Amino acid sequence: MDYNDIGTLVGGVSTGVLALAGLVGVGVVYQDLRIRRLQLKETVARSEASLNVNVEVRALRGRDTNGKPNRVVETRVSLHNNGSDTLAIAALYVSIRGLHPTKSTYVGSVPTGGRMYAYTQSELFATTHVIAPRENIGRVDKGVFQVAPDESEEFAHWGALDEEAANKSGIVVVAVDVFTVAADLIGVRYNPLRVGMPHHAKWTEYINDGARQGFCVFARSGADENGTPKRVLRMRPKKWNGDESTLIIDPYHTNEFADVLRSLVEWNRYRAVSLCDSP
Repeated sequence: MDYNDIGTLVGGVSTGVLALAGLVGVGVVYQDLRIRRLQLKETVARSEASLNVNVEVRALRGRDTNGKPNRVVETRVSLHNNGSDTLAIAALYVSIRGLHPTKSTYVGSVPTGGRMYAYTQSELFATTHVIAPRENIGRVDKGVFQVAPDESEEFAHWGALDEEAANKSGIVVVAVDVFTVAADLIGVRYNPLRVGMPHHAKWTEYINDGARQGFCVFARSGADENGTPKRVLRMRPKKWNGDESTLIIDPYHTNEFADVLRSLVEWNRYRAVSLCDSP
């Protein structure tokens, strides 16, 4: 082999090495871009309100203050913030309702000869009777619960039924409605001065008012120019029988808390529990 052949061989090997290096480089760049794209996607997702809502319900046998048998429905709500922003709990409602198949929608018969009924979530409050009206367990006097990124909070609710009501209901449904708002609006900065956000003082005064307990103050009404349903605040009429469908819009506070309502995010959970199987 002469020098020309050696030069050709070396040149070919060099070209192959450069080509391989180029392919490796392209692969590295592609992988880097893919990772960056996934990171960007995760960042965007985590920049939005993201909350894990876990609800556990159980029925317990007990006795009331007079020694008579009763049932206690225990509800535990766990919240975990998956996002990158601190969330303020605007309200966390828990209510208990009894299921009555004769008042639900008949959908057909079953092979055993019985009758089958069905509920939708929207029909739940219209077709069942109230055992425990909505209670906002996410409120605190002169304050607001906040959930920081990767932080968890737990809330509990207990509703008691006497033996007769428990036997009549048989199965109850616990409804949990969680409403969060950006902490920048109604929360509190945890610094030596504990500076409140723009709506903190007025919001805590509003949501803790006794006249706004026993029902959900939030509702949707109409849509904005983008077709997004508008949020409004509701209040009781002068004569109220406890039926939430008769609540009326509160225009003053809807306007006052317009920024809060635009930031509002809602999560709903429903759990059924048998009172007959309680330990």
